[in-house]
Amino acid sequence: MSDYFLGIWAGCSKPFQFSENQKRMFNLQTTDGEADRKVPAQPVIFTASTTATNASNTSTVRYNLRKLSELPFQLIRSQREDDLYTHVLFNYDFIHAKLSSMPLNSCIFDYENSFDYYHDKEVKLMSDALRLSSSVLAADPNNLACQIIGRLIPFYTTCRKIASFIDQCESNGLQHMALVPAYNTLASPGGPLVYSLEAHQFAVYGLEVVSAGQHLLTVSNKFIVFDLSSGDIVRIIDPRIEGIMTYLSVAPDQRYCVAITISNQYIICNLLTGDFFLRDYQAPGNSNKNPTKSAVSQPPAYPLLGAAVSNTHFALWTSKMYQVYTNKGELLATQPTRYQIIQIEVLPGPEIEIICRSEDVRDDQEIARDRLTINYCFVTNPDTDDNSTEQRCLTGGFKNIHSALILTRDKRRMYTCCEINDNNVEVYVNRPHPVNYSTERVWAFDHQLFENKDRIFAFMLSNDENYLMAVTFKGFKIFSFRSYLWKTCVLPGSVRNIMSGTKRLTYTAAFSHDNRYCIACIKSIVYIFGVEWGELLTSLDLHFGRILVLKGLSSASGGNNYVITTGMDKTTKVWNLENAREKSISISQMDKAIEMLHISTETPIILAQTRTQLCLFDMKTGLILTQLSANQHGSMYQCTALCANGLFAAAAESGNFVIWDMEERKPTFVTPVLNIYQFLIHTAETMILVVSHESLSSGAPSASNNANANSAQAGHIVRAASYAIPDGDVVYKISFNIKRMNLPKQAACTVDDTYLIFIEEKKNNDVLSLYDPITGEHVHNVKLNYNNYKDITSMVIIPKQPFLIGLIDVEKGVVMNVRDKKVHLILPKWSGQISYDGKYGLYAPTRGGLEIFEFRNGKVVRTLIGKVAEGVFDVITFFTPTNNHVIYYNKGKRTIRVFRTKDGRQIADMKCPAKVRQAVATQDGQALVVGYEDGAVQMFLIADPFEPENVEHLKQWRQQQLEAMAVDPAQQETIDQYIEPSVESI
Repeated sequence: MSDYFLGIWAGCSKPFQFSENQKRMFNLQTTDGEADRKVPAQPVIFTASTTATNASNTSTVRYNLRKLSELPFQLIRSQREDDLYTHVLFNYDFIHAKLSSMPLNSCIFDYENSFDYYHDKEVKLMSDALRLSSSVLAADPNNLACQIIGRLIPFYTTCRKIASFIDQCESNGLQHMALVPAYNTLASPGGPLVYSLEAHQFAVYGLEVVSAGQHLLTVSNKFIVFDLSSGDIVRIIDPRIEGIMTYLSVAPDQRYCVAITISNQYIICNLLTGDFFLRDYQAPGNSNKNPTKSAVSQPPAYPLLGAAVSNTHFALWTSKMYQVYTNKGELLATQPTRYQIIQIEVLPGPEIEIICRSEDVRDDQEIARDRLTINYCFVTNPDTDDNSTEQRCLTGGFKNIHSALILTRDKRRMYTCCEINDNNVEVYVNRPHPVNYSTERVWAFDHQLFENKDRIFAFMLSNDENYLMAVTFKGFKIFSFRSYLWKTCVLPGSVRNIMSGTKRLTYTAAFSHDNRYCIACIKSIVYIFGVEWGELLTSLDLHFGRILVLKGLSSASGGNNYVITTGMDKTTKVWNLENAREKSISISQMDKAIEMLHISTETPIILAQTRTQLCLFDMKTGLILTQLSANQHGSMYQCTALCANGLFAAAAESGNFVIWDMEERKPTFVTPVLNIYQFLIHTAETMILVVSHESLSSGAPSASNNANANSAQAGHIVRAASYAIPDGDVVYKISFNIKRMNLPKQAACTVDDTYLIFIEEKKNNDVLSLYDPITGEHVHNVKLNYNNYKDITSMVIIPKQPFLIGLIDVEKGVVMNVRDKKVHLILPKWSGQISYDGKYGLYAPTRGGLEIFEFRNGKVVRTLIGKVAEGVFDVITFFTPTNNHVIYYNKGKRTIRVFRTKDGRQIADMKCPAKVRQAVATQDGQALVVGYEDGAVQMFLIADPFEPENVEHLKQWRQQQLEAMAVDPAQQETIDQYIEPSVESI
């Protein structure tokens, strides 16, 4: 059967052996024979061309599903290891076809199924790489080559089969994805990260593990259920809400859940069927059941803070009021409270457990002790017959506790801090009242757990309730109920636990299901401590936004020692704690979002700037070469510039203008200049124009009540100074005032350094003020009085036209002849993108679509993306310097698409790991450098399969890179240490 599905004997004769009886019967000379068995060929893809019209041909693609499903099974069972690796597990065409026609889980199963017969580290690496890429590959299998190369390129020199697969990705895979990572750009497999689930468009505020640990329920503006075994999306429930959901609570039987939204709505969702009810929260006394659209946009007077769910009832609460409902959404009771509600839990009965403050405290108010109270009450259902005389026990309140508390699962023990014993941790038990023992129970002091002098923010219990964690300012204290000893876990350096915002009793911390690890999340970093000794094992920093929720898998999930985190970066990450100590392959990354990106045409360097960092990247390896800072205590950066030859750079650094010598990595000139908002290198890169602004009202104090209004109308003074590079000598200065504009517009220098152009105000009208770039002398002004004039948002240089400048507003683009002072051309479909030869422009509206038009007359010559409704999102689009390709990025879809300008064909559609902030192409048009919101800087080679020079450039690039990897012993040692744990874990 393996030969059949491989198609070895299709269209050719298959040898066989005659028996001796057959030899005598047929009078044969030998027992060897061969014959055509008439078996069909077994390609992976069947392609049938159909001619719809004489002008257009289309092709229908069908996948050989039987081969895709049966061939791995037959090769594994027949123990044909080489054929399994060659034709299935490390065959790009086979894997891509299977991902395109079958669920990702079936593809991962082929790798895992081979573990029963062959223990190969490369198979494990491929399987883990597919898991890490699950959210991307499940949506678009064409990203297979980009994902595998970005994760497995460090193993090229040590893993022969992975090297073969990467070679296929860079040859056969170019038909599906022409953007090839230049180096290691994504998290490599084998470390603690198992999945990175990226299906949500907004921050994920709710997370629960359901279906006995098999599925993962996450909420943002949608309910999305993931399969934890493969990372596939099981179900998407879209309630079509305005805003996002901020709180999620799931019933103990996991049949339904309740979520609240930022617009004061609550959703009751049936997790079995996917049905849901969306309702507006109605506070008592508010009879407006149909709020107007303007009322909905305003902040609610009584915002919902949380929800608690039991199998039959649920409760919603605001700051000082809670309401109890049935699971069908019927309101049973509304009860106000005197002080702020911290937490509510719905118990059987239904009995409501309410934890409140015992005094009025603002959320931003700092107090030494946060005094709490715990109360209980029963809620009756008027629709049920409740005339029975059965007595129900009420649990009495306790009012001398503070800071934090937590109750066991059976509600019989409480751990908290008592007023008379400072911050010592004490145990209270729920006992019958000494007098009303049949109807009431009270919390009674049992014993002191351990002495503590640090302020406690929250308590956390392990799943088996054998360990108690106390969150303190400098770390965590873990108490074992088995040994009655406690360990202190100290946070590193200046990291501290800080509780801000609304008071809560929980914290982003948890125990692993086997209680070997303590996991805590602070900002965007996951810290893992060993419970036995309290030492910090490792820290994981793959989230680039604040972590919102942390959940640990219980022991009922099959024994997987996993924890799950969600963050403001819209991702949900699954971590394997067993691999927490493994040494990972580092990826160079900056701390904050990339704001500016520059590349050199002559030296292989990338200059990237964030709000607090200025770093130099090596274009060949993607590693940070150095960090530039003129202040040893750190700086804040406003804008930067880099000469094309890469010799000098400029930075606006904490109120200073700094010129850097890039070879020496040191500043050559520093001078104080405040509020710099633009650098403009001109005059053959011998001078740099520094443009800054200052409020005109800053030095004129006003005693009137309308000081703010007068300040807004006073305007700004714009100062521009041209400095020599690199000495910093001042060549000339220009200054002018603006009043109508909120902020000054950026200046421009036309081709061949003919004119230096500013947008100024003359007699309350906007004008183009032209200066000589070399001497700074004023040439003349150009009035902007053409028809349908709108405020200009930017100016665009027109290639090969020294007297033309493009003026872009919100509706159109106007090409102005500044020498003749007249309008040269009006382009209604132009937003500023133009080819480097000046022949074509791009029309890319924010609502979707992309067209190429002739710049001389505005006629559309090619439609790259039709006018489809993709939502209103910002886009980044431009021509490459060679004009061979068009780059298009949509922030809503978060994909980079590459189009060939010759025929308009799309050659790449790559899913980005984070939002793109900056993108620029190299001068030869063969590479694209991208800066992301998470601080990463990546480079991709544009390997157009129909451009032989691009494919050859890819081969040369990879050959040079592999030679550098082979002679780098430090990197090779890291890779070798990184692979070994994967073999042992199989």
